[in-house]
Amino acid sequence: CLSNAIRLTRSPGAPESYRPDVFVEQTQLKVTQNIDIWSLGCVYSEAVRWVVGGWNSIKEYREERRTETDGLRDFKDGDCFHNGETVLNAVRASHEKARSSLRRQDFITELVIDSLIKPMLAVSVGRPTAVGSWITSQRILGEAQEKLDETTIRPGDNTYPPSPQSAPPPPRLPPGAYQAPVTPTQVKSELLARSQTGLS
Repeated sequence: CLSNAIRLTRSPGAPESYRPDVFVEQTQLKVTQNIDIWSLGCVYSEAVRWVVGGWNSIKEYREERRTETDGLRDFKDGDCFHNGETVLNAVRASHEKARSSLRRQDFITELVIDSLIKPMLAVSVGRPTAVGSWITSQRILGEAQEKLDETTIRPGDNTYPPSPQSAPPPPRLPPGAYQAPVTPTQVKSELLARSQTGLS
């Protein structure tokens, strides 16, 4: 419906496109790439909350932003990401909350927060271009892949053995159970003993 369309348009809108009064509402504002970069940063910001908490976390995030903007005098844009000038404190707090809740082997999200979202939600003149953001995203993917490779153990690769805390203890045989020889000397002794007792 129209109300949802307006909310979806205003919610990720940049501070410089905010229309606080009737005069500004009737004034044609120039939409630049900077505004689109801000909006993309808002999308990424909500995606981060989804990564750590799913849909319910996104709903909580929207309510956190609305709570902050409700405290602003005559503010109109509800659960947007700014206070009319700069990014909301609720947005910064959300990123820190997400950072502390990431899975151990999530090597992407923290880099996205620091290297993509933070610059995208900066003041207009400090935002990256679309090309700059794409280059940053490729660097993030490369760094994350390197970190993932460093923690991945391949068959026969002893470069990164599991730590004693993470490695499961070896299984133990019950008392008196036969244990197969494991060294050449033990194998030789075992064969000699079998030949002397007539065992094959």
